[in-house]
Amino acid sequence: MGVDIFFAISGYLIAGIIFKELKAGRFSFWDFYAKRARRIFPALIFVLIVGTILGALFLTPREFKELGKEGMFGALFFENFRMARGIGYFDLETQRKTFMHLWSLGVEEQFYLVFPLLTYWAWRWLKGKLGWLLVLIAVLSFAVEIYYQPISDSKAYFYPHCRFWQLGAGVLLAYLHFKAPSNPIAAQIKAKLEQFGSALSILALVTLLVILGTYGRVSDSYPGYWALLPSLCSVLIIASGQQAWVNRVLLSHKISVYIGWLSYPLYLWHWVFLSLAFSILAGEVPASVTFAMIGLSVLFAWISFTFIESPIRALPATKGLLGKTLVGLLITAFITGMVSLFDGFPSRLSALKQEALTTITNDRQVPPQYRCPNETAYVCLSKTRQLDGEVLIIGNSHTEHIANLFLERAPEGIRADVFAAGGTRPLLDVVQSYSSKQLIRDGKMHQVLAATLASPAKVVIISNTWGTPNDNEVVLLKNGERSTFGEMFTKTMEAILASGKKLVFLVDNPHMPNEMENCMGLRPINLVKGVCSITREEYDQQSQGQFAYFDAWVKRHPGSYVLNTGVALCNDQTCSMVSADGKPLYTDTHHVTDLGARQLVDSIWTQLTAIPGLLSTSAPHPSK
Repeated sequence: MGVDIFFAISGYLIAGIIFKELKAGRFSFWDFYAKRARRIFPALIFVLIVGTILGALFLTPREFKELGKEGMFGALFFENFRMARGIGYFDLETQRKTFMHLWSLGVEEQFYLVFPLLTYWAWRWLKGKLGWLLVLIAVLSFAVEIYYQPISDSKAYFYPHCRFWQLGAGVLLAYLHFKAPSNPIAAQIKAKLEQFGSALSILALVTLLVILGTYGRVSDSYPGYWALLPSLCSVLIIASGQQAWVNRVLLSHKISVYIGWLSYPLYLWHWVFLSLAFSILAGEVPASVTFAMIGLSVLFAWISFTFIESPIRALPATKGLLGKTLVGLLITAFITGMVSLFDGFPSRLSALKQEALTTITNDRQVPPQYRCPNETAYVCLSKTRQLDGEVLIIGNSHTEHIANLFLERAPEGIRADVFAAGGTRPLLDVVQSYSSKQLIRDGKMHQVLAATLASPAKVVIISNTWGTPNDNEVVLLKNGERSTFGEMFTKTMEAILASGKKLVFLVDNPHMPNEMENCMGLRPINLVKGVCSITREEYDQQSQGQFAYFDAWVKRHPGSYVLNTGVALCNDQTCSMVSADGKPLYTDTHHVTDLGARQLVDSIWTQLTAIPGLLSTSAPHPSK
């Protein structure tokens, strides 16, 4: 929501400046861009340099490489286009992307490139039509965003032409204020808005607070139509005038004014520190650390404002200053680009740490020979390229992380197939959300379930992240309706049994309390040393609800079985993330390396072949 407010304010301020200078006949592109560079570039360069230094000290090569990529695109104001391509399931989580927040600055700068040129042209050649042109552009931009939303929520969120309407909302208000002295209709609208300004500003502020509290419920369909509310509320608060209660009492308070002065450097710094905390602490950030990071953000925002922004803003906005700041930004982009090009400089770590990180990183990837043709990552894996094996294992990323070993270590004479779609559940018609990206994933799962019912497979294995199944959990259906987990689970599994197949449920492997990077101390500077194991009792508690649910279901449905293969990663006392000889068994808190997958897979095949009559061979699983 902060981005929506930021865009509306930015559009209003910039448009107001351009309209006044055009009317006075003193508008200059050089002057405009020199002032923007003087305002934006120096603090951005400082943040990128300091953030890169911090990354070199605390991030793994994989994380540091990603930081370099983000920094380069952020310095060139193209981070929004990179983000529009979407984020893969095993990609670094959003909260660990140090410079990801610069996408919104990219949108603003792209607007700064287009809007002055368009306005200058319209001012000269469409004298009386500028207002209508601005309305048309805003409407078209909003329409494009609504068009993209069901196709690709990432594109709808990050593309500049899907966000220009929000800046355009501020532009239109600036144009209204600009025309008010000479246009009776504009003057009347402005006067009415200010007459009821206190009520409108309070209503807008309350609406923004309500939106903030309910954002999580609509985030899957955001921005979309929902983005209208924060954008219009922001415009209403500005339009309500200086004497409106919110503006006079709250926003004119000296604390609010000072925060306003610090808003740009605070925007630049806040995510750098928060994301580094997420990375270093493996996503588990206590409230105390969050407040400490906010405090650091305020401190560095003050440093930026006092010692960089203010002195440079006092300089004349000349072509020379524009050239120097632009060169500085390009050098910064080059430096961060080198970080990405050289894979995050793994030489910062010892050879043993590099070897462990290489295993963790490489084992996150599924070998290309196990991918179906013309499919994207994390969707389809099948050794035979079609679902015609005797055994078919399906599920989410917890099927994917054992996929290649499951196929390679199948007993002699057993044909096996795998289908894995990260972030899904193998339930007919059920979707995890209505975002376009998730609907594609869930759609693939629905296709494979349909293919499963028609396949010649004799045994279907379900390997998924279930947590503790709850029959009363409300689930979303692809047709927009709702059902319960119990109803859709039973519908799906009974359909598989009815198609003449045997059904096997796998209890999930142990979920660990820490990332491998912290567990094994794989950072250049390790601020925390994570625990590398849980007790066997803790795992039994983790899996108890899942096993009890499956066990009860199996007892009611002949031809189905439940296997607890996760114990393959445990002994009588502990379940460890590291093998006895110090090799990583996990890639993160719950996905396994090939070495961990080997232990799980061997346990699966051993238990399957021990069930009388389940497979065409009952020979014990050979050691391969």
